[in-house]
Amino acid sequence: MKVKISDLKPNPFRDIAHYPIDQSKVESLINSIKETGFWDNILARQTKNGIEITYGHHRLEALKKALGESAEVDIPIHDLSDDTMLRIMAEENNDLYAISISVVDETIRQVKKYLENGHPLKMMTIPSLSHSGQTAPFKAFSGLPIPKKADRRCSIIALQIADWLGKNWSAIRIYEAILRIQDEEGGNLDRQAIESLPSLTHGDQFRKVVKKHRLTKPQQRRVAKRIMEKNVSSVGPNIEIEAIAEVAGPEKAQEKKSKDLADLIVDCRKNSEALLNKLKTLAEYAEDFCGPIYSKTLEAISLKTNLRLVRFSIDKILGKEKKNETKKLKA
Repeated sequence: MKVKISDLKPNPFRDIAHYPIDQSKVESLINSIKETGFWDNILARQTKNGIEITYGHHRLEALKKALGESAEVDIPIHDLSDDTMLRIMAEENNDLYAISISVVDETIRQVKKYLENGHPLKMMTIPSLSHSGQTAPFKAFSGLPIPKKADRRCSIIALQIADWLGKNWSAIRIYEAILRIQDEEGGNLDRQAIESLPSLTHGDQFRKVVKKHRLTKPQQRRVAKRIMEKNVSSVGPNIEIEAIAEVAGPEKAQEKKSKDLADLIVDCRKNSEALLNKLKTLAEYAEDFCGPIYSKTLEAISLKTNLRLVRFSIDKILGKEKKNETKKLKA
């Protein structure tokens, strides 16, 4: 259907304030449109408010700049429900921006809000999800299916949202997004700080550290800035070291780091002994393990991958050790 670009409206579930347009993406799309033309890769629906697109908001901005708002484009128009509009938006966000904290959180914010409107949250007693034979109340969306199994790592709400969105959205990822949103809305988490972090794992660990050390918003922004500048890994202790340095000073942070390292060395030593004994036994079956029966099983493939990662880590540790020894000899 031929549609004037100026008549196209955004998906009603896309909050521009929380999920702004990335101008670098728009510029890239403008170049693509000018070089190869526009393909009908925007899906829309006709409503009383106008023609609403399901996805392609960056593409729409690019069309306005590349062709002008008065130009017409040919796009498919379908009869799409609100459920479908939201699910399609969530699926595109998952496909293209799965590691972006801002996009994941905004998607879950909109889905949770939408489901609450049609299925108000209620405290329910769900015997099938109780532990030790005792029934306990759970907060859940009324009218939506109750998961058959509980997961101690996340809430019933997160499991219901995951079921509603489909298998591509992990309940754990949804639950962490809900916790970040709750902490932000409660005034305890700075949105600018957490959205500056490079991954969802960083965001998860950062939220926990902020809560543990009660970081103020200015402190959160400074810690987040140092995490990015130092390329701090997403491992919890590394992020916590930066938080301790912020609230207690560099000396306390170094004390914590030294203690954690000492404890880690002891733990690794104990586990390495058990692993070494098992690997010695496996080595005796190396010919069978590498043969046609076992080598292509999922367990064997997974083990080989893990062993390569172990070897990489060992090489890195021993490589650092050799470098330090060389420095001492030169000194």
